[in-house]
Amino acid sequence: MGSSRNNLGELGNERDIRRNTISTFVCKDEVVKETQSKNNLPTSLERARLAARLIVDNKGEDVRILDLREITQAFDFFVIGSGTSRRQLHSISDEIDDVFEKEMGDKRRSVAGYQESRWVVLDYGDVVVHLFEPETREFYALEDLWGKGKEVDLDDHSSDGETRKAVPVVETETEHLKERKSSNTEEEKGTL
Repeated sequence: MGSSRNNLGELGNERDIRRNTISTFVCKDEVVKETQSKNNLPTSLERARLAARLIVDNKGEDVRILDLREITQAFDFFVIGSGTSRRQLHSISDEIDDVFEKEMGDKRRSVAGYQESRWVVLDYGDVVVHLFEPETREFYALEDLWGKGKEVDLDDHSSDGETRKAVPVVETETEHLKERKSSNTEEEKGTL
């Protein structure tokens, strides 16, 4: 009997944790909006595009912005980019932090993975920046995981901040493979 009561007590605690987590997301959204208006911050889309430009300016690769507003209330945008070395990932994350904090007054809420530098996550509330080593990015495949998000152009070419469906990252065939396939096809034609 004692263990069943204990299990029921644990279930109650799990429900409380879930309730608090949901409340935290709702409160976080309100806090982010309040902080933005108080500090006169640019919109989350403008800040996502700025983070993407900073990644590109620091020679980051395969930079993407995913609009996740229709999928989750926890954040608005993921900015995803790759770097080729630990030093480069540090440089990119430091640059984003400096520009966001010093020029806009937008303080990072948390950072993860900075020391290991295989996957660095910078959390600015409504904008979350993911910086990867290429192998780690391929393994976790965030673009596929959040595939229902819409990919946003890095530059604002339209007045309404138009978005489009995210396209999964797919490796393209190298010229060598294309030539090999072509020669195999020609050989098959000759044998028929």
